[in-house]
Amino acid sequence: MVLIAGILPLIPLIETGHTHVIPEDELRNKIYLSKRDALKAVFKGMNKIKHRKDHLTEPKVEKIKALTGQPPGGTRLDYYYGIRDDGKKLYAFISTADSNSHPPSKAVFITLVDGRGSVQDVKIMEYKGPQRAEIISPSFLNQFVGKTAESDFTSISSNQGRSLPVRSLAKAVHRIAAKVLVLTGK
Repeated sequence: MVLIAGILPLIPLIETGHTHVIPEDELRNKIYLSKRDALKAVFKGMNKIKHRKDHLTEPKVEKIKALTGQPPGGTRLDYYYGIRDDGKKLYAFISTADSNSHPPSKAVFITLVDGRGSVQDVKIMEYKGPQRAEIISPSFLNQFVGKTAESDFTSISSNQGRSLPVRSLAKAVHRIAAKVLVLTGK
């Protein structure tokens, strides 16, 4: 009975073609990880994590454009890195992905990339938009793992991240992979 009462008010919206307006309280900010917790999560087991700021030269900016088909979003690099016991260096960037869809949404996320520009991990730190579980779903975020600067990021399935600005997130992760590849010169 409750189910029918919940569905009946939606029928006129479907029949008339009106869009459903999501209440403001459903668009609240949801914080999943603090910066400290996000860094610990992606740099699992590493004791030394260093913060570094760098700048991209014009040739590096052009190389990123060539790899991704888009500008790098500025010339300043602000990232973290750590070295595993086996000597492998990993880089983490914190970035945002915005959506202009209705309702607008925004995700703050951390991406871990190895020195070859291969994505190792992506975690959502904060999200503002319609609250849905798939935002932090491993099945959605794991689609990025293994992608490189040369990969096709258009294959990321938006079905599992419907409420996330998926294209914006895919473009941002692609830029990060390219930045690391250019930064390491590999």
